[in-house]
Amino acid sequence: MKATTGNIFYSYGILTLALLCLFTISHINAQNFSNLQDKDLNRIDDVAGAITGLISSLDGKIDKVTVLHDSEKKLKVSVSYTGLEKAFLSARILGNNRNAQQGISRIEMTLEGKTSPLELEFNLSETLPEGTELSSPFLEFKLAKSKNQFVKTIFLYNLNKNWKTEINPENLIIPITLEPVGSASNLKESTQTIVLPQKKPKLKYTFDASKLQATTLSRTAVRPSTTTTAKNKIDGIWINTNKNTRSITKIIVSNNGRNIQVFGKCSPKDCDWGKKPLTPLRSINTYRAIFPSSVATSTFTLKFGDKLEATQNRVYKSPSRGTKTSVETFSKQLQVSHIATLPVTIAGTRTSSSTPTKEEEKSKEPEGPDNSPISLWEDLVADNDFEFPYEITNIRMDIYPDKNLASGVFYYLPTAYHLRWNTDEGYNFRMLYGTAEENNTTGNVRMTGTLTPGISSNEVALMKSLLESYVKDNPIYTYTELKIIPLKSTPTMSLSSGLEGQYDIPEDKINVTISSSITNPIDVSWVTDNKTKEEMQVALTEGVGIKGLMTLAPDSDNVPEQLIPVRITLADERTLGRFALQPNGWRDENWKNNTPFPLRLKNIHALIIEKQGHKTIPLIYTWDLHDVEVPAMANVNFDASKMPKWIETKNKTERIWLEYNIVDCSSCVNSEIEKLTDGTTNSKVKNITFESFKIFDSTNYAFLKIRVRSIHADPKGETMVELPSIRITEDMSIFSTGPIYLPEGAEPQFEYFFTLVTEEGISHNSENWMTSNETEVFIGMHSLTDSIKALQSTTEDDD
Repeated sequence: MKATTGNIFYSYGILTLALLCLFTISHINAQNFSNLQDKDLNRIDDVAGAITGLISSLDGKIDKVTVLHDSEKKLKVSVSYTGLEKAFLSARILGNNRNAQQGISRIEMTLEGKTSPLELEFNLSETLPEGTELSSPFLEFKLAKSKNQFVKTIFLYNLNKNWKTEINPENLIIPITLEPVGSASNLKESTQTIVLPQKKPKLKYTFDASKLQATTLSRTAVRPSTTTTAKNKIDGIWINTNKNTRSITKIIVSNNGRNIQVFGKCSPKDCDWGKKPLTPLRSINTYRAIFPSSVATSTFTLKFGDKLEATQNRVYKSPSRGTKTSVETFSKQLQVSHIATLPVTIAGTRTSSSTPTKEEEKSKEPEGPDNSPISLWEDLVADNDFEFPYEITNIRMDIYPDKNLASGVFYYLPTAYHLRWNTDEGYNFRMLYGTAEENNTTGNVRMTGTLTPGISSNEVALMKSLLESYVKDNPIYTYTELKIIPLKSTPTMSLSSGLEGQYDIPEDKINVTISSSITNPIDVSWVTDNKTKEEMQVALTEGVGIKGLMTLAPDSDNVPEQLIPVRITLADERTLGRFALQPNGWRDENWKNNTPFPLRLKNIHALIIEKQGHKTIPLIYTWDLHDVEVPAMANVNFDASKMPKWIETKNKTERIWLEYNIVDCSSCVNSEIEKLTDGTTNSKVKNITFESFKIFDSTNYAFLKIRVRSIHADPKGETMVELPSIRITEDMSIFSTGPIYLPEGAEPQFEYFFTLVTEEGISHNSENWMTSNETEVFIGMHSLTDSIKALQSTTEDDD
């Protein structure tokens, strides 16, 4: 909604940016706010004060006044004096008219029993309106022999102190004008013409590629040629035209252009580098293949025509050898016989009659993922310097087609796993003190969290749109379904690099619970000591985090194991997630920073899939947000006048989202850590047990319900918490509830309440809550009749 009455709305510009510096965190008092910290105040020779002093009869004086603390709402000074051991002091903050300023505390006190220097603290009233600003030029001290003495000695000092009350961030609306970047500046509301960005983002890896199979990390473009005829022409044996080469002697292309086999110069016979997938690039008849080895990784770019031009980029693992690039030419010698392929739907036609035959229906059955991923990144054009696919989506942008292309099935993987956070629940992470065993006083801490790949239906829908546009340009493929890659077995996750290696936490203290579906959340926990917990806490909040890897085994005979990075962090953009804006809605509604941190808004991006001639191209437009800082819980009003509305109409924008950075804020982090930490150091964890005796033998009681509450059920020991209730249905049985957390040396304190229910459904309740300091409670008919009044008359009748 637009700003309403009661909201404080600042015009955008230099003034706004300056004010935002003050509002970054509402509860933080900026140190040295008026530039007074640690300074000695200058005394003013006041004529009226001097005359008053002559008739005061006080011999003492104030020697020096030093500012100890200077912030928006507080002033603390040190006052050094002599000869005033029994005087009465009055201190006030004065305005320009030298009258006491309203809304600032004043101090009155006797100096009897006090010693010099004296510390005095002045505070701005909490009842002042939000955004109140005051300036105080003077600080006045009046001294007299007693409180009621009329004639006083006055000491006046220059102060020049500024005061300010914070604006409640929820009432703060920050206007930001979108400024188009690059090609977005050419977009006009009237013409509705798409202008393609000229930049192709350069991809970077998120972690060491040498640890992965080259094919699983490959983000290179993999577009096939537009016809199967082109593929048939490249199958065959290609011989290096340089017979004296010391590099690659022969290249074999097979399986309808899907596989490549390379041979290097060796003696007595050439070395077979093995067979790898051959992935097409967007350029006609241009392909790429990657050959990793223990020495180096070679990436081949192959351009087919009458000759084959092969460019090899060889990256050695030894830094001293660096990278070597070579270009060689090959001639085709022998055509390899084609492997029979299944019927494929090309450009909307059918290879047989209009009615599918049984053979055709069978030919469309999925056979599982094939190790020839296509890249949805390579065709992307943008004006922003995107470096990682996760900046756009939480799904890896290399998509695996089914082995049977006619099935139209494709498979995807997550980019990474991160700590789960959302607006409603906050962090799914806890640090619980007091998990030590009975004989252990080390004060162990259990840390638990939930990890998620962040793959929502919106993420899948985006990838479907990109994939469908890709298939339109490549008739060799058809599209019917995009789904998560199937697995041979339940995935495994290793946190050893982050927990065992970095913090020396043994494997038996680490627990990971993973379901069979890799899109589901994953629960992790570990136990450590107090000291290590503090070290880990710093890592969690400073972006270092706890790292690990998930290993997936795809249900395929040729797709290798996949390694998915895992990262557990708090103040991290990938943990807080991507903030999507609702198309055609965000312009008229304020956006709110619901995170616990101030954010620096960088850009708004819009991803569009646009048809250009016979091709569809994914592109991203960008609008600059000027790095404006938005406090936690504050609102933003976007001026989108420089972003045409037709950009967001149907079949145009697939996603609009905010790019941001988290502003360093130690107090925000500490506040979140406080919320996530429960229990007390060295506390013991216990359960409360109840055991019944001869309650049900000769009665018509169906069950006994016991409610239990205790202040020790709160790990912090601050509030009374009710534990899960107990239902006892048979005698000589032990039932428990808990836990309760007992600080060192403390006795358990809890209350319990009975509800006895008969077989007819009649319930009898205790008159009052009963107390106990023993964690074992024994219940018999005597206990029940003492507490339930209705049973007392029943017992008397039986007698």
